[in-house]
Amino acid sequence: MLKIYSDGAHVVNIDESWVPVTDFRSHCWNRLSENNSLPEQAMGHKVNLICAVSSEGLVWLSQTQCNTDENVMQMFLSKLAQVWTQQYGKGWRDRFVVLLDGASYHRSIDTRKCIAYLGMRVVLSAPYSYQTAPAELWFAHFKQGDFNEVKIKTGKR
Repeated sequence: MLKIYSDGAHVVNIDESWVPVTDFRSHCWNRLSENNSLPEQAMGHKVNLICAVSSEGLVWLSQTQCNTDENVMQMFLSKLAQVWTQQYGKGWRDRFVVLLDGASYHRSIDTRKCIAYLGMRVVLSAPYSYQTAPAELWFAHFKQGDFNEVKIKTGKR
């Protein structure tokens, strides 16, 4: 990775997370005798996020209500390549390097074929390398508060 950064590459870390609740303020530290939960926790459909965070501070996001698998990942990569081509022209392939964490759907045969077809340069990091994944920091920041403050009803109808 040091060589890639020293060559001036635009490194884009892509990762996934899911959001089971809308209010993450209950995830905190309290005194031993204090309750550590909110009395009401609004649950809704599970929302899955795919986040691409670049070394230049740019972020591209996708939100779904289906589990992320190799088909969803390939669709995200295809759409991302399309956006990059529109924003940066075809030359992005020489400047961008995608960093993935090596989840099974990141390294599947079909995803590798998709990556090759799109002409992406990809580096797989070690498993569970949260400290080196900017996308994980983005998710941690995103999940710090209540992002449904007006309590819009969610869930099955």
